[in-house]
Amino acid sequence: MDGSEKKMTFSTACEKIKQKKIRILVKCDIANFYDRLNLHRLESILSSLNLDKKLVRLLNELLLFWANRDSYSLPVGSNASRILAETALIEVDNYLLSIGAKFCRFVDDFRFFAPNAHIAHYWLTQLIERLWLEGLTINQRKTKIEDVSEIVQDAAEESIDRDVKNIKTKNKKEPVKIIAGYGGVIPTKLREFSESEIEKFKNKSPDEIYKKIRSKKLAEPEDIKEFIKATISRKRYDYFTKFPELSELFPQFTPYLVDILVKYGEKMPKNKRELIRDAFASKLKDNQRLPEYLVIAIVRLLGNDFFRDKDTLLQVFRGLRRNASAYVGRALLEALENQVSRNEVLEIRQYFSHADSWEKRQIIKIVDVHLSKDEKRPWLKNVRIQESKDLFLSEYIKPSK
Repeated sequence: MDGSEKKMTFSTACEKIKQKKIRILVKCDIANFYDRLNLHRLESILSSLNLDKKLVRLLNELLLFWANRDSYSLPVGSNASRILAETALIEVDNYLLSIGAKFCRFVDDFRFFAPNAHIAHYWLTQLIERLWLEGLTINQRKTKIEDVSEIVQDAAEESIDRDVKNIKTKNKKEPVKIIAGYGGVIPTKLREFSESEIEKFKNKSPDEIYKKIRSKKLAEPEDIKEFIKATISRKRYDYFTKFPELSELFPQFTPYLVDILVKYGEKMPKNKRELIRDAFASKLKDNQRLPEYLVIAIVRLLGNDFFRDKDTLLQVFRGLRRNASAYVGRALLEALENQVSRNEVLEIRQYFSHADSWEKRQIIKIVDVHLSKDEKRPWLKNVRIQESKDLFLSEYIKPSK
């Protein structure tokens, strides 16, 4: 893209940043977009636009010829290629609009304009999950999030393209890199601290670190890690009640925070555990469209002995959308395994015919554990007959001796 095109395209983004409600800017693009663009999917998208199907077919044949029949890769450089590349992401645009995302795009460059960090992370994660359906991923190295609430008006355009000019802000903040999903720079499990780390953070005040975190509209990953280390090193487990708020400021930390709560739950007073449980449970009960990895983490917490919340887990299970990941269903069933009554087992059992294979195995396990031999025998026998083609499921019902 040339400079004039980019300047014109991002003029809308500059105006967005100047709006009072815009606090957070997310910048990302797609990794190796032109090389990974699926030509058959592009053909399907063009056909869905009510274009002349004969011309669409001829265009696809030409692109396949240039790609050596490889089904991937769009020529780089020409205006025609740019138009096709823009078209390839129309359905992604429509999805983002359907969830209320505020964004602009030039080919594969996205800019999201969010009122807070939580929504910024949510929109980015939804983009990542939607791109996955197209066989695409974001460029993690170039994915950044910035606090633009104090941006100087004249610096709005520079903030859009930091690689061209340095942004002029009042405090010259560096952008925070975020990698959404399961991988990346944010830990998901707590490792034991070394003696030197414990001694180092014993002298740091969790309260001061937390005030520093809350003074910013955008939490820094290193500040959160420092707060956690100081809290654990000084055995100030009462500060764990701040975890639900931290998960709002930086949602990707949620699995890590949950792991800490699970490992240190017994060291906390019951009333503090209940505050934490209720705060995280509300995220599920509010029917938020949470990314899968956040749902899994919260479900894990509510299934833990010290933070049990059977009512919330059952509520989420009953309202589970059929397009939800089977992993979410399996996680809910695993969390409920040691909490359910006989009546609830019978209710869960009714879900069996609609369940995924992984969910079915967990339902069988719950039935096997909680129902008497006489009550479960006929049902298990029927399942063995109906699911005879599933060898793993058959072995799950009656393991080989």
